[in-house]
Amino acid sequence: MTDHMREFAFLTPDERGHGAYLAICEGSGLTPTPDGYGLVFVEDDDGFRWTRITTDVSYLRDWLKSGQRVMRQTTNDRQWTRKPPELAADKFTLRRAGWPDQWNRSN
Repeated sequence: MTDHMREFAFLTPDERGHGAYLAICEGSGLTPTPDGYGLVFVEDDDGFRWTRITTDVSYLRDWLKSGQRVMRQTTNDRQWTRKPPELAADKFTLRRAGWPDQWNRSN
């Protein structure tokens, strides 16, 4: 099954502020780390949402910058788009069902 990236976010003390970072970690069940987390929000081929989580924030930043120019053919014209290479699965040691706004919902 293939994950299709939809969005990303950085959950770090620098991005969110130390107090907010700690509160978000506590509310989402993530253990605070010095460098924080990189989050990639994906949908699989069946439309289920997942969050892939890495503690290697630098890897995710570099990955986002490394997009390759690729040609995408549409019906009547051609467009150049940037497409990053595949994410290294071993960099994303956590995977959670849903996106963060769904993690704390009551059933």
